[in-house]
Amino acid sequence: MKKIFAATVLASTALTAHANSLATSPLVGARYSLDAYSIDTAGNTTLLPGRQISKSNSTHRLCWQVVSDTPIFDKNVAVKEVFQSPQGAVFNDGKSIVQSSFDGTKHTVTTLVNSINQSAIQRCWQFDGGDPTGIYKLDAEIAGFALPSQTFTIVP
Repeated sequence: MKKIFAATVLASTALTAHANSLATSPLVGARYSLDAYSIDTAGNTTLLPGRQISKSNSTHRLCWQVVSDTPIFDKNVAVKEVFQSPQGAVFNDGKSIVQSSFDGTKHTVTTLVNSINQSAIQRCWQFDGGDPTGIYKLDAEIAGFALPSQTFTIVP
C-alpha cells in the first residue's frame, strides 16, 4: 500500500484545457483544479470521468494544480495536503514529511514544491493494488492559504 508520488510533468495546456473544472481559489488571480487523468508513456493525458482512479491501472493519476496568469509563487512553495481515506491507506512520496493517524484514515503530507515558472503548483499521486477502495477527501494548503476541499474515488 505504498503510495508513490507521480513525478510526471503534465502539459499545462492539457490541464488548463479543462477550464470548466477550475474554481476560484483564495490565492488572488489563481485557479484551482483537481482531476483524475490517464497518462500514457508519451505523456499524453486523458481526463477520466467522475474523478475515479483505478488502483489496478498504472496510468491513472490524481492531479491537482493551482495556476495563475502571472507569477505569484516563490521558486519553492510550502504545500500541505491532508487526505481523509478509508482505513488502512498509506501515503509516501519519498521526500515529504508524512504523518498518518493510527488507523490510517488521516494523512498529512507536508513538503516544498518547485513552482512552474512561479505561476503554477502541481502535485500528482498514483494509487496501487494495496490501496483501499472508496471515497477520499483532499484538503490542500499552499503557503498557508487553504484551497477548497475536494473528493475523489479509488476503484478496483
